[in-house]
Amino acid sequence: MTRKSVQGGYCNWPDTGGCALTKLECDDPSNFLSSRQMQSGPSRAHGGSCRWQDSIRDTVLGRCQTADGVKTPCASTLESCPEDDRTKWVGPDPTCTVENNFFGRCDSGMCAWSHDHCPTDNTWDAFDGGCTCDRVQVGACSRWKDGGKEREVFCAVSELACDDEQTWITPQEVETAAGFDCFLCREVSVVAPPPETDLGTAVTEGSETMTIGTARSETNNSGTNNNGTIIVVCATLGAVVASSIIGLVTWRIFKTRRAAKRAFDGGFGTEAPPTIAIEMCTDEHDDTDKASVLSME
Repeated sequence: MTRKSVQGGYCNWPDTGGCALTKLECDDPSNFLSSRQMQSGPSRAHGGSCRWQDSIRDTVLGRCQTADGVKTPCASTLESCPEDDRTKWVGPDPTCTVENNFFGRCDSGMCAWSHDHCPTDNTWDAFDGGCTCDRVQVGACSRWKDGGKEREVFCAVSELACDDEQTWITPQEVETAAGFDCFLCREVSVVAPPPETDLGTAVTEGSETMTIGTARSETNNSGTNNNGTIIVVCATLGAVVASSIIGLVTWRIFKTRRAAKRAFDGGFGTEAPPTIAIEMCTDEHDDTDKASVLSME
């Protein structure tokens, strides 16, 4: 179902009414500008914000008062109160807004702005707890433009929201005339929870799945952690072995160079001993006493 919501009108200067859903909310009804007339206005100033949903929800309503002086709950109009309580209208009441109000319900089941919107209705359930503003079906103000080629439709709470160029369409006729239904406020999207039994099953199945997934995840994480530990240990041992090899090679090189240095210092740093001339006798007939005589020069 295609739906649209109400845009507010405005009580133009010198009126002090401000945003208004109908001309009756203005000090002078002739100062009322419909939502259609507000389309070309600024987005904020001079009533431009009256078209916004926040302004619609913040619209102040009133109450009915019984013959005994008892005030009813918040109401949209005098006609929206129970028939026996329609003695007097008391409003506006700052504590009553479109946002927090419960509207009435026709015996057809439609939530309505006023009892007058119920077709051939025999009963009226005022202040129905299920009739919040996003469920209240309203009518519209329409106008033909471009020589009757195009129909312009604006959602409205009553014919008192239409300007002189517009005509009123009842809530039941809007869909046929415009191709959509009109509601007081935009719909609030709420996701309904599944049935309790299904939810229990879903939760159980989901829990089992989650448990298995968690176990697998924990197993994978454990394996990953073990692999990481092994890699770290191997890397540490490899670093220790490499450091040991480098240290040993360095020590051997140092030792070799030190030995070479000592050899160099020993060969060229001291004076060689004196040369001793030894004469050996080669004459076999020499006197044997001379055999052991050393001749030194």
